[in-house]
Amino acid sequence: MKRMACVHFASFALQCMARQEQDWARRPLVVLTELRPQAAVKGCNALARSAGIRVGQSFATALSLQPELRAICYDAARIDAQREELMVLLRTLSPNIERVDDVLGDLAMASGRGVVESLAFFLDSSGLDGLYGGTQQWLAALARALSPRWQVSIVLAFRRFASYAIAATHRGLKLLSHPEQERHLLSQVPLDGLALAPELSEALHRLGLRRLGEFMALPELALLERFGPRAAALHRWAYADERLPLQPRQEQLPILLSHDFEPPVFDTPPLLFAARPMLETLFAQLLMREEQLNVLHLELELERASLALGHAERPSTWCASLRPAAANTELAQWLDLLRLKFDTLSLDAGVQCMRFSAEGLRLKASSGELFADSNDGVVSQQGVASTRARLGSRMSRARHALARIRAELGDRCVQRAYLLAAHLPEAQVRWLPFEELREPRPSKPIEPSMVRRIFAKAVPLVGGRHGHDVAHCVRATASLGGELVRYIGPYEVSGGWWQGELRRAYYYVQLTSGAILWLYFDEKRKRCCLQGMVE
Repeated sequence: MKRMACVHFASFALQCMARQEQDWARRPLVVLTELRPQAAVKGCNALARSAGIRVGQSFATALSLQPELRAICYDAARIDAQREELMVLLRTLSPNIERVDDVLGDLAMASGRGVVESLAFFLDSSGLDGLYGGTQQWLAALARALSPRWQVSIVLAFRRFASYAIAATHRGLKLLSHPEQERHLLSQVPLDGLALAPELSEALHRLGLRRLGEFMALPELALLERFGPRAAALHRWAYADERLPLQPRQEQLPILLSHDFEPPVFDTPPLLFAARPMLETLFAQLLMREEQLNVLHLELELERASLALGHAERPSTWCASLRPAAANTELAQWLDLLRLKFDTLSLDAGVQCMRFSAEGLRLKASSGELFADSNDGVVSQQGVASTRARLGSRMSRARHALARIRAELGDRCVQRAYLLAAHLPEAQVRWLPFEELREPRPSKPIEPSMVRRIFAKAVPLVGGRHGHDVAHCVRATASLGGELVRYIGPYEVSGGWWQGELRRAYYYVQLTSGAILWLYFDEKRKRCCLQGMVE
């Protein structure tokens, strides 16, 4: 009888993040979305759970339960990279692999516990006995490939759900030789080990249901009426899995295209002329995958090692990436982005080869977009659809404008200010690349108010070494553009006491020109500095 393996990584996020600090694996550890006392715990190891720490508690509460607790911030990019690395490794041991979260859908809790705490894969074991000398030898090879770096449990069973449920609640390597053995172990699986939604888990506990066998004995319709669709879906998967085959993810090879120039070219038009058929071929390959082009990586190989971009010298190969407003296969839009990118180049050597590589994105149809232009329905519905269509068109044009700016000036030229919790004004803002323009969500109208324009770096005043005599500082700095009218302050600000305290006295200063300055006196350096303006 055909069997399949489940490879389960308990506390996957913790394992990923704890590898940067080897000693932390032996300490109580939690994963947070951000490092602040009010941040919610998204995952915890066994030592933290033994101290009473649970997912959903605030970091301050968890720290009160275990003073030796260590915390790490959830890094989605690093964890996604580790997932892909594991997928590549597992493909060397089995050609057919399915990720468990592709099957579970939204059965895991909405707060993300299933994603943060564990990761699991289904592997097809059929046809590998001759290569490894037997199923037991294949499982041993699988364990050897993973055990040096990961804490993992591997279960070979007859059904997907059974292998997942048993692997999630057992440790080590387990080979089930008979369906009766599988049914017995499955019935004894504790429900707490399946990362159910907290409200569902609590409701089942109130009914005295502790094990999976007791849960599966309930009728699906009653579970749907009493506990909702998640409980019914889990119950359905547990039974329907007997007839459901493995649905592996097909490995997608990268799309790579190249064009050689003989002789080498020095101008933009030949590059764009060659790019057109390359893009058409690329779109056709993406269409076969039911994807659209999301990121285009391009590489120009030069005749010599001398490419000048502005005043900076570059090596013989120049690389860049283009990202549109939204994934698409519109030839005119991509040629426009390529033209803007090529126009920034100043070539003193010919291009002898141009290469493209693509990142595709599978898109889902939006019902709102499908019926936005419909002429059927009530007048009020037509008005709402028309308004949404106009807003969508404006947002599309705005996103396309930002994509053109990135293509011409670079990815980091469009940034957004993110507010941080800090004492000093210049530390309260961090500028990060602006990835996505979202639809506006206006709040209730508020009264107009004045705002402070904060300089990236405070400007020292010429007469700024006269203590708290703000009037003298302003009079001694002629470049401020006016005479002193009045000032308000001081407003004391301090911080950084753990590494050398900073103390500042802030003032609002009004000039005869109407300008309002925001300056401070630095107690440590004994000088006045201009922090910003009030507008």
